[in-house]
Amino acid sequence: MKILEMNGELFYPHKYKDEAELQDYVERNFELIFGDEAVWFPGRRIGAGRGETGAKGIPDGFVILLDQKKWIIVEVELASHSLHDHVNPQVSKFSQAWKKNRKDFADRLFKKCEQSKEILEKFKSHRIVSNYYKFIADIVENKPDIAIIIDEYSEELDDLKDEWNFNLNWSIFRAYVSKDGGRNRIIFDMDVIEEPPRFRKTRPGRMASSARPVRKLVFLGGMAPFEKSSQIPAIVANELIKRGNLTKNKIPWGPGKKRYLVSMQPIHPRGNEFFMPEQLNNGWWVEKHASERRQVSLASRLIKHCGLSNDEIRIESM
Repeated sequence: MKILEMNGELFYPHKYKDEAELQDYVERNFELIFGDEAVWFPGRRIGAGRGETGAKGIPDGFVILLDQKKWIIVEVELASHSLHDHVNPQVSKFSQAWKKNRKDFADRLFKKCEQSKEILEKFKSHRIVSNYYKFIADIVENKPDIAIIIDEYSEELDDLKDEWNFNLNWSIFRAYVSKDGGRNRIIFDMDVIEEPPRFRKTRPGRMASSARPVRKLVFLGGMAPFEKSSQIPAIVANELIKRGNLTKNKIPWGPGKKRYLVSMQPIHPRGNEFFMPEQLNNGWWVEKHASERRQVSLASRLIKHCGLSNDEIRIESM
């Protein structure tokens, strides 16, 4: 059994009562899974309407990534259920419905957009201030990704990735609870949605490997080797501190109102603790919970925040 410790407090694995409880936590934390650019739309019937014949289904949610201009159909599942039985039929229905009537998808998402002040504000924060319908319709014209949010890893995930004609990603979303002092406090351990590592098929006699090659981060006229994209925030922040560009008066700093990238303490603006904190060389903290694309974008913005050129930051093979 995995037990988490935070500031001397122990957190024990929490078993979800049902998929509804898991989905509630997912909806409240979707930006941590999909990134700050994500907009969440509740699941709605897609395809044929009530009483009509034809493909139809109700996914658990939709996500639009504003900067990447892509959309994701989200399914929330418990590993104790058969993914083939629960998700496979749904994805088949989504595929048929999307091919036949993309306009219906765009209409439904736009209607929700119109009804939500919060969603409109999110669009505006990403400089999308008009032609919302066209923006959504252009995105929906492209094939969606599928994301499965699940409480534990299931081997069926790899099987489905090979079977579907969709790009499939997943996030293992675990909850841990502490009852210290009679209070029920809950924290989460989750994966950011990104392409999971795959094992390569090899010839007989050769071993297959999923090890990530060492790459290099090129920035500020130099380079730094790394293995995991989660190392990027600390690499860049430590270099900026070393150069004297990232100073105390420039932190805490983050991309929005809900989270910091770097701070003196691993605490976000609303009081929740960093999900993947790493301490810097001078004792400050960075939040490294983000996809690789997002890590590079945030590092670039941090460099710019410090008054330096961020044009050259990129990842290259060694």
